[in-house]
Amino acid sequence: LEGGGDVSIVPQENSQTLETMRAGGIDGAWVPEPWATRLVTEAGARVLVDERDLWPRHSFTTTVLVVRTRFLEDHPAVVEALLRGHTEAVAFTIARPAMARDAANRQIAKLTGKRLPASVINRAWANLTFTNDPGIATIRAGARHAADLGIIDAADLDGIEDLTLLKRVLARAGGRRVDG
Repeated sequence: LEGGGDVSIVPQENSQTLETMRAGGIDGAWVPEPWATRLVTEAGARVLVDERDLWPRHSFTTTVLVVRTRFLEDHPAVVEALLRGHTEAVAFTIARPAMARDAANRQIAKLTGKRLPASVINRAWANLTFTNDPGIATIRAGARHAADLGIIDAADLDGIEDLTLLKRVLARAGGRRVDG
């Protein structure tokens, strides 16, 4: 708006975008899956930019498992158990995608009162990558981008990650290495 344009940003919950677009309240949205797929399949939207195309290796972080430093220091066994559960869930999701999609859709139904059609959940799933790698480089880049745009103050992210326990869990499970 400060640049003289005529675009208004309307912050809202991802789950509201479908109805807002159908009602003509918005003309576009920047949303994660499955909301992006729902806009395409249920509201006739078109994908103008696939954010993956803006990142090196077409990969960026959207969700990260975090704990407070103090909690990590006081309860390393609990954090390690949480990481084991997470890595097992990722392995299951990759090995059994149909079962994982169904479980996710059951949870969506529990939260929203309605399952997504199979065509929507399948299309959305194809746009996702499940990994144990927190993608620290993309987290840092995202923070720089937000600071450059004035959305946040510049953030000092030195020391934001401690991948020691994750690396240990992955090594025991024979999983892929991650870098910090």
